[in-house]
Amino acid sequence: HHAVVSECGHEWYRVEEQETAVSLVPQRQTTGERGADAPLPPLIDSSGDGLVDIKRGAHHVTVSWCYFYDHSKGMLIGHSDDNGDEDVVLSVTLPYNWFQQNTRAPRVRFGRVHSYNNYLDGMDTAVASHQHARVVVENSFFHDCKCTTLISTEGELVLRGNAFVQIDYD
Repeated sequence: HHAVVSECGHEWYRVEEQETAVSLVPQRQTTGERGADAPLPPLIDSSGDGLVDIKRGAHHVTVSWCYFYDHSKGMLIGHSDDNGDEDVVLSVTLPYNWFQQNTRAPRVRFGRVHSYNNYLDGMDTAVASHQHARVVVENSFFHDCKCTTLISTEGELVLRGNAFVQIDYD
């Protein structure tokens, strides 16, 4: 199964798993129009725990050209430390997104993630790799982040060609 959230138009989506498949479910309509002079990515906003969760064995998922904002948690990939048998197959690609929330751009447990050409702005913790996750972040721009990356519990993280501006290393 392959799911793509890309150029979402003016609808907001949440990603829901159904066994090993992924469904895209419209949340609600946005207001305003995307103009050719100033294209804006689709807005992803929610009042739930996180904006987007990809879990329970979902694989071959792409989330691109989206704007994650105004929420404490952006994206969770792999839902539980105890779900390695099912989530080890997770395969996610994250190109051309704008993350502007507190954490999780993304937070990954198990599985593989390739994140590239993203803008991460004003985050407390940006990218986190845990529980045997393998994450590659390339050519992304980290601006005003307190913690750009976090690795724990045998997670792997590779950084290539990224820019780091106004980073708080306290």
